[in-house]
Amino acid sequence: MWILGKSKKQEHLDDFRTVYVRYNKIALTINSCTNIEQLLACERMIGNFEIWCIKSNVPIESYSILVKFLEEKIDNKIIRLT
Repeated sequence: MWILGKSKKQEHLDDFRTVYVRYNKIALTINSCTNIEQLLACERMIGNFEIWCIKSNVPIESYSILVKFLEEKIDNKIIRLT
């Protein structure tokens, strides 16, 4: 029987929503970077994001792709800045 607020699916959706909110904040920060030092700080943010995902017991399949996308975004931004 399904009880409002007790569904395991809803909890997972909330977890993924939180992961994507954090991902989007980092992606927007990377987009607004104007120099290499800021991009290096974004790399630290990605490391912190990954540690947060591990400590929050987010499945590795969910955040590993997002981390790769963020790292590629930084690499592309570095190429554009140089």
